[in-house]
Amino acid sequence: MIVPQNKLLVIVALILFPLSILGALFPMLKLLSIFTVIAFFLILLIDIYISISDIEQIKLEISPIIRLSQNKIGKIEINIEQNSEKELNLKFALALPCEFANEHNIIHLKLKKSKKKYRFNWLTKCDKRGRYQIEYFFIGLSSKWKLWDFRRKSKINVEIRVYPDLSVSRKELATFFLKRGISGVHRQQQMGKGREFEKLRDYLPGDSYEDIHWKATAKRQKPITKIFQIERTQEIYLIIDTARSSGKPLPNELPESKTESIILEKYINSALLMALTIQKQHDAFGLITFSDKVDRFIKAKAGNSSFKLCRDALFSIKTQKTNPNFEELFTFIRTNVKKRALLIFFTDLEEKVIWEKFHEKIDLISRKHFVIVNMLKTKDSNVIFSNEKIEDLNDIYYELENHLHWYNLVEAKKNLKVKGVQMNLIESRNYTSETIMTYLNAKQRQIL
Repeated sequence: MIVPQNKLLVIVALILFPLSILGALFPMLKLLSIFTVIAFFLILLIDIYISISDIEQIKLEISPIIRLSQNKIGKIEINIEQNSEKELNLKFALALPCEFANEHNIIHLKLKKSKKKYRFNWLTKCDKRGRYQIEYFFIGLSSKWKLWDFRRKSKINVEIRVYPDLSVSRKELATFFLKRGISGVHRQQQMGKGREFEKLRDYLPGDSYEDIHWKATAKRQKPITKIFQIERTQEIYLIIDTARSSGKPLPNELPESKTESIILEKYINSALLMALTIQKQHDAFGLITFSDKVDRFIKAKAGNSSFKLCRDALFSIKTQKTNPNFEELFTFIRTNVKKRALLIFFTDLEEKVIWEKFHEKIDLISRKHFVIVNMLKTKDSNVIFSNEKIEDLNDIYYELENHLHWYNLVEAKKNLKVKGVQMNLIESRNYTSETIMTYLNAKQRQIL
């Protein structure tokens, strides 16, 4: 596309147009005005002719996948190659989605004829995690005599991945460990004898009767004891509920947090930080996300590659407008997770119907695996009249409602404990740190 520059419009308005009017009014100036107009149009055509090919000499490259962090200024690296023998004034713009805030809408570059390759960064920021596409970019060049602008719209296929910002949660986690006198996430002292069978040996005084191998004892005609070793590498699965309850508003207890507005955001940030903690403990970790079906499944593995897989699986998930299907989830886990594992649920069981379905079907996995449910506290739940500031009848009803909610949660916790499930109700401000502590405590106690 060719567009006239302001310089051309000014020449036409101040010189060419008045001269044309004078030629029409005064016959003696008619030939001069006609000659001037023709000469001017020839100059315009020559300017187009000698400059139009320059824009085709410019090639642009952008990495097909760009990774940015939510609410942080990131760089999109752009490489330009030009084969023209002229000095060019280039204008460049990216067609980014509306969720992005750019430092500059247009970047101006001066391309020298002695330099063929250029590299520069497009600075941008996105306040919402997810997957985005760049489909077009725009470049513009001025003509030789600065009378025209040559513009080109080109199609590209670039994916931008905006990952959750973990900086606020990291600060929260550091503060939590500091208050508890923990200087960092480190290897925990192991308690217990372990669960992984190692060998048989003769019975020694003090050995527990439950460790006696009765078949070997009967065969050898003397007491034989089983020896177990502590499992150094355990499997942990982070199971995230993306059903409609994950779209509830998050209590505003962290005013500095601009990225967490719904429960799902807290789940994702907490799960990623827990994955980093598990990685430092050299355990294997995997991921399951579900709503009315199992959406994503990543087999438990150790190392940084597993964290990257989990991060790539989580950054674009969204809340689904469905109820969770626990029966299908538990059946899937029973089929696909063969080894005994620690299953950490990020879900909401406050609604009675949802809790009843969870309680009814949990036997499918609780007998083989150790299950921890970390619920985020979204409502006030206290023992009746624990709040001393009661002013009117509405406050009494409010306290009764909170007591009922507290009683239901206590009963739910007791009923799940009977089935070997640990349920935790955690405040929003401590959710990330407390969920990580549930893993560390389970590892220390050698529950697996």
